[in-house]
This record gives sequence, structure tokens and C-alpha cells, in this order.
Amino acid sequence: MLLNGHSNFDLQTVQNKKGIFVLKTASNCEDIKRLHYQRIKQTEFHNYIQNNDLRYFIEIIPVISTRSNGFIMPFFNGKSIIDIIEKENIFLIEDIIDKLLRFIEWEIGLCDFKKLPIIEIKDKIKNIEKKCCDDDITNIVLHLNKKINLLEKKCIPIGICHGDFTFANMLFSNKIGLIDFLDSFIETPLWDIGKLLQELRLKWSYLMCKEKVDKTKIQIAYAYMNKILDKKIKEFELMYNIDDEILTIFYAITLLRILPYCKNKKVYNSIKKEISCLKY
Repeated sequence: MLLNGHSNFDLQTVQNKKGIFVLKTASNCEDIKRLHYQRIKQTEFHNYIQNNDLRYFIEIIPVISTRSNGFIMPFFNGKSIIDIIEKENIFLIEDIIDKLLRFIEWEIGLCDFKKLPIIEIKDKIKNIEKKCCDDDITNIVLHLNKKINLLEKKCIPIGICHGDFTFANMLFSNKIGLIDFLDSFIETPLWDIGKLLQELRLKWSYLMCKEKVDKTKIQIAYAYMNKILDKKIKEFELMYNIDDEILTIFYAITLLRILPYCKNKKVYNSIKKEISCLKY
């Protein structure tokens, strides 16, 4: 199953006597720099879980060699979430969500709780506003800034995160293969929760899908996953004393960060509508 994304990276399969590999490259300086940081982060996470129980159900695809404009990693033979929904038992989905949240829980355990970095967040959303040139986004940012000012004494986990934790960056087999790590201006697992919310509430992988699929089955599966995730997030909030308002703000910023790169007007409007409907 093929999914459309918003990145400018090029993927090619390379085969030799040692097996099948994936070459990931970029063609301009900005994207090459992003790939450089992605490679570093992917390698760090691969090393992190080698002595952790996560390795039994999570596979961080290793980087085995680098190029001036990218890197090479082994080919991971897995299915997309759309394949899983259409062809597998729906109860497998609950196991997937559980494992992904165990991964986020592990991330939180490696973080320190620090005060919300107000200035960095405001600078980020201001830059997004400038790139969008959209009056609706200007109003959203204005409202967000007012809310952020009220949360300056709140603490969040800061340390590590995947950064782009949607199903589009996961492959499913006997393990969940994670790829496309994203360097973030604040390294917090709250982005990963926000990305899961993006995936499930917007049916993100379905939106990115190129092929014809069973729409009814997709909607049922996503509704089921949403229900599981909402319950798990409430448990997270109690377990780690994470404020619901902060989670909502990070989800809103997660969505805002997509808009400058969104080429599809329908998707752009869906994202904007989702942000506007949030209660924060």
C-alpha cells in the first residue's frame, strides 16, 4: 500500500549480494541537513533500545552507511496500517496502539520534567503563522499565545521523542519498524502523543493513501483506535501528571507545523478545521 507524504526525500531500493537496502536521499541543502539530523536521531534510538525490552516488539531500522546527500538502511518487510486494517483481525490494532504507547511511556521515563519553554513555543508558532499567510491561522495563533501565557508554570517531559510518530512512518510485521525520525525544536514525547492524535483523529494514513480502499472498514477501525487512545491518554495524564490543556496545545502545534508544507488544499482545510474545533 502506497502513501503520499509531504517530504521532499527520495527513496530507492538497492539490491546486492548482502540483501535489499533502502537509499534515502535529498536534493537540496535544507533537506540534506534534515536528513543528517534524522540519521543521527535514528541511530541514537536504535542504540537506546538494544538492551531494553522494547526490542522484542519495536525495531528501529539501523543506518548502515551514509552518503553526502543521505543514508542507507536495511529493507524492512512490513505492512502499512491500511494493509493491517483491511486484511488482519481488527483486535490486532489494539495491540499496536498498546505497544506504541509503551514506547512513549519509555520515552517519558528518560525525560526530565521542566517548565514549559514559552519563548521557544511562541517563536515557533509565529514562524508558522508567517509561512501560512492565512488570517484564520493568525487568529488561531493569537488565541494559542493567550492560552500558553496561562501555562507558564506547568512542567512537561523534555529529553527525547521520535518527532513524527504517525503510521506513515511505521511498518508492521512481527515487530513495529520505526523510520523517519524528526528533529524537533523541543524534544518531548508530547509531540509523539500529538502525532498519534493527528493520525487517528484525521485518519492521516487514509488521507495519504494513493489506492482505493474499503472506506467503511477504515472508518470503523479508526473510530476503534481513537477510543483506545483517548482512554490510554487519560491514564497517561494521571500517571505522569500531564495537563490536558498542555496536551491539547501540543496537538494544535503539531497540526500547525504541517500547514506550511501541505500541498493539498482539501487536507489543509481539514487540518485547519481540526485546530479550530479544539477546546484549549
